[in-house]
Amino acid sequence: MGGHALKKVITTRKDKHEYQKIKEEILKMIQLENLKIDFPCEVPDKETFGDLDILYQSEPTIDIREIVTRLFNPQEIVTNGDVLSFNYGDFQIDMIKCINLEFAKFYFSYGDFGAIVGRIVNNYGFKFGHEGFWVNVYTDENDNFDVKHSFGKIMLTTNPKELCKFLEIDYDRWKKLGSFEDIFDYIKSIKLFKPEIFETLNYDHNRRANARPMYMKFLDYINVEIQRGGLHINENLQKEGIKYFNKEEEYNNLFVELRRKKQISEKFNGKILIELGVEQKKLGMIIKMFKEKYDENWILDNTKEQILKELQSIISELKSNFI
Repeated sequence: MGGHALKKVITTRKDKHEYQKIKEEILKMIQLENLKIDFPCEVPDKETFGDLDILYQSEPTIDIREIVTRLFNPQEIVTNGDVLSFNYGDFQIDMIKCINLEFAKFYFSYGDFGAIVGRIVNNYGFKFGHEGFWVNVYTDENDNFDVKHSFGKIMLTTNPKELCKFLEIDYDRWKKLGSFEDIFDYIKSIKLFKPEIFETLNYDHNRRANARPMYMKFLDYINVEIQRGGLHINENLQKEGIKYFNKEEEYNNLFVELRRKKQISEKFNGKILIELGVEQKKLGMIIKMFKEKYDENWILDNTKEQILKELQSIISELKSNFI
């Protein structure tokens, strides 16, 4: 994405007419494959294009690299995470693997729309990406909040209409945005929007903003003075989001599982083995052998003393060969 993934093949930017022609050619060639594909909505008034983004969803058995090679015979293919980039003549094509096409289109459309909205919701403890809208849970059962420690991930929704309802914006209006001013006003209508969210940029966000003209246009549009600094969650709304999307049971189960793992760890861990005389380099082997013989339910159902006795038995049996 961005038109700079390929290093061996020199690619060039295309005007609207050339870009649309390439888009139609690619679509015609790829639509017979067993892929669900879509395209992000383009930035209004954009005159030239550095690449073509194609969103696709496929079965796990589908080899996208094989399809690209067979259909387009490119001179260069580069894979970066879920993005496969290749040249179509002197133009870059990005195939972006998606779990949910509808949500991915919502995130990737209109240039930096997704990045700007992501910055807004991050301020409240939420995450927004092409796979959905979620929380990395930073609040423990006693409502203690620590952004440095995540207890787990809870996906709140993968439906863009549900997300728009939560943000109190109109999904149908999003599909018809026709100018930068439309996009920026739409973003400003998000119930969580505050200009001061964008007043502080850390090094990474500052670098991205300077490389993205649309992002800088938005900062100019909302008329904020930018200063360097860290990014913070200034108002934690994770609990509200979990309740809104009916994820309380999943949230509670998260801590049930954490308590379960803690109980297991207290009864069986590497420190106990070291105290029994096991060398550091042998810990992994002993732990693996113990887990092959006893599952987690057995650990929970037995006392620490019984577990210790079984460990001593295993160590005694193997001592002559391994320790």
